[in-house]
Amino acid sequence: MAMRSTLRLVLLLLLFQAAGPVGEAYAACGGMPTGPCTPYWWADVVFVGEVEAIAAAPSNLRGDRQVDVHLRVLEGFRGIAGSTAVVRDALSSETTQWRQGAAFFVYASRDSEDGLLYASTCASRELAQAQADLEYARWIRGRPDGGRLIASVYHEQWDPLRDESVQFPFPGGITITMTGPGGSWSAVPTANGAFGHFTLDVPLGTYESRVDAEGAYVADETGPIEIGEPDRCVRTSIRLRTPGTVRGRLVDAEGRPVPHCTLTFVASRSIRAGRQGWEESLGTDENGEFVHRLLGPGEYIVGVHLDRGARGNAGPPFFFPGVPDVASAQSVAVTVGAEVDLGDFMLPVSVEKALLEGLVIMPDGSPADAAVRLASDEASFDLAEMLVRADASGRFSVYVVRGRRYHATVHVIDDDLLLSGGADVVGGGSGPVTVRLRASP
Repeated sequence: MAMRSTLRLVLLLLLFQAAGPVGEAYAACGGMPTGPCTPYWWADVVFVGEVEAIAAAPSNLRGDRQVDVHLRVLEGFRGIAGSTAVVRDALSSETTQWRQGAAFFVYASRDSEDGLLYASTCASRELAQAQADLEYARWIRGRPDGGRLIASVYHEQWDPLRDESVQFPFPGGITITMTGPGGSWSAVPTANGAFGHFTLDVPLGTYESRVDAEGAYVADETGPIEIGEPDRCVRTSIRLRTPGTVRGRLVDAEGRPVPHCTLTFVASRSIRAGRQGWEESLGTDENGEFVHRLLGPGEYIVGVHLDRGARGNAGPPFFFPGVPDVASAQSVAVTVGAEVDLGDFMLPVSVEKALLEGLVIMPDGSPADAAVRLASDEASFDLAEMLVRADASGRFSVYVVRGRRYHATVHVIDDDLLLSGGADVVGGGSGPVTVRLRASP
């Protein structure tokens, strides 16, 4: 097989493995279920055929045995002409289990050098297991006015006790609503083991999803979903979790809020045993407040400077409720759907915040609407770096630690020209900082 066909087959296999839980299961491959959107447009040839004969073929470059499958074309969709076709396939546990006399939905790539067709791994399979593929192929052949969303919903979250991701049976009482051009469309997923599947035919355009669920389920944000040409089809997956919420406020020894500080949540069982396990970080806002809404049930330790090994220059660690060693730390128990308010997490040091203001201007003196990156390598209690947006007047403001040195950096693309600028500033110093952009060398 030539390199082009080999690469296409590898890409198709990777797409099937990474496609997520959508559509029918590919039992012969033992892989994740997927939908027909991706293989239809990645394959060179798509058709339904009945196996008339199976003959031995030369081994491939890896030495794998191969067969030539002779098929009578029953219904053609892409790249197929004539009433018969020959598809070459390797013999392994991950290839189609061809049977003489059986009908198959076939995805194949055409080798650019020898013109042979090669079966797409994990895609072609018996017609009885490919009804979604057949329905999509007929639908897209009719050039519909709208588009199609093929999706799945599944319940999976991190278990801090087992220190691994756990998938649960698909729950009932789930409704998905897609809102976009012309209105909203809703569907109730059909349960199939650990997954729930649904298909929506909608106008072309950009959609936002909303999940309504019975109980304490929360869906991860999927972001905008774009359905357009040429395939008019998108597959996606939506993960559900049953998290708890932890909120609180980080303050210093004088009770003042500590802004933009990194807090780390770690599995209590792992850190007390001295093991490197699951951890997740988030930052406090300018008032020192924090809210973590996606914690799975379990016990956690909350601290600051727990990532000091990665930063190398952070100060000593402190653990909730304000102690310097993990043995004295208080575990935070999280249960499904519940909210835990930690109140004030007090650091035994003084950290005073100050408002940092600035202005970003273009080379001609006009204001620049741009993102400003503030970074510092000092050991302190705020984030290693922060991003703040300058408005249309070029002005920005953010709370930082008083007395700490920062470097402000801005990069802007203007008419394909990279403009950059930077300035050093001290939190609570005199007056606003000005970042003037210049063309990068």
